[in-house]
Amino acid sequence: MTDQQAIISVALADVLAAQRAQLNARVAEARHRYPAFDTAAFSAFLKTGLDSIAKSVSEVAPERTLPTVLAAYDIALELVAQDLAGPAARNSLIERLWVGIVPRYARLVSEDPINVLGLLSNAVLHVSNTPEARVEDWLLGMSTMAEHVNSTSHLRSVGQIMAWRAGLAHFREGALHCADAMPEAMALRAVGADSAQTWQEVRDTLQRHGVRYLFIGKSGAILLGYPDTTQDADLFLDKDPDNGRAAVMA
Repeated sequence: MTDQQAIISVALADVLAAQRAQLNARVAEARHRYPAFDTAAFSAFLKTGLDSIAKSVSEVAPERTLPTVLAAYDIALELVAQDLAGPAARNSLIERLWVGIVPRYARLVSEDPINVLGLLSNAVLHVSNTPEARVEDWLLGMSTMAEHVNSTSHLRSVGQIMAWRAGLAHFREGALHCADAMPEAMALRAVGADSAQTWQEVRDTLQRHGVRYLFIGKSGAILLGYPDTTQDADLFLDKDPDNGRAAVMA
């Protein structure tokens, strides 16, 4: 057993051993395309990010471990080549995503690894690169919603709603349209609304009067994991006179 195999899961070690020639060829190709490619950084990311994915997928869909790892391996090569993953990365967001959040979506990753990993990785980078966006809120929201998301389309929609809630105000209309297409319980959870109301009631009232708002308070706290119940939904309104009058009318 090699040193690398000794500190990674059996799931990843088995794939690396069985596909050694193919994977080595992919690394060689990456080094050709990116002369500054850091193989040590890539090896380090395999032991954290890729291993977390391999292990989680092997636990829920063992028959999908091989194709998932191969797809994730290629994505990892690109991320490391662009200094977005590994010890020398610009920040730790990709590693935190792959280690802490992607495994919570293991079933979905196993079904559509390229799209799911690409979607999540691109999304966290986009949020982090947006001034004043709260990337920690996005990460926590995506983690909390994992058990309720069962399709790539819903994952994309939840990601957009969480981006809106994390401060990307220009996502508002798109986020609301995404919630419209979701099962009602999922939409209410995603926006942090009180489950006693219907999604359409919440949306129609605010949209009819053009109110600009965010859900906050205990409703939002429960969505993010606070162990309590609530009978109300708190709103934070955009503070300008016209929006205030619209809220009063609503």
